[in-house]
Amino acid sequence: MSNRPAARDAAVYGDELDTTRTVLVRLLAGAGLARPASRRSLRLGHGQPAAALLVGVAVPVLAISAWWARAALRMEVEGPSMLPTLAPGDRLLVARKLGPGRGSRVRVGDLVVLGDPEHPARLLVKRVEALGEASVVVAGDNRAASRDSRDFGAVSSQLVIGRAWYRYWPTAAAGGLRRARAPHR
Repeated sequence: MSNRPAARDAAVYGDELDTTRTVLVRLLAGAGLARPASRRSLRLGHGQPAAALLVGVAVPVLAISAWWARAALRMEVEGPSMLPTLAPGDRLLVARKLGPGRGSRVRVGDLVVLGDPEHPARLLVKRVEALGEASVVVAGDNRAASRDSRDFGAVSSQLVIGRAWYRYWPTAAAGGLRRARAPHR
């Protein structure tokens, strides 16, 4: 237990809070984002408290991060089965299927990531050729180098993890992955 009076403690903590605010506003001011209004009232350029900016930015960033961790998957392409569309080493973002009628609906012509029906620990990237009631026919764009539904038949739609929608590496080829107008044959 401290011998200091409670009022003194509050004043010390208040000074520490003011110092923290001062440092924060000076950092933001250096970036041209804030200005001190007075010693007690440190505000951002449009009269908003600095804490409001932090909360206004931090909360959405954390919410988006939590959603992204659940809804997206990153993966790297291995092998030549999807040439010329995808090359070995390309890195993709995949929108996970989150359940019936939720977000990532798969259509004919889409690039999908699915569990290999013959090697469960392995993932495959293929193009959807046909959709059945509870199954999907998939094929690689490079038929000569692809192991696909021609080899293992139609796969259960439950094996489809999601739709590949964006290539982020290599940066020269980065961009959205589009659905083929007609399935490659």
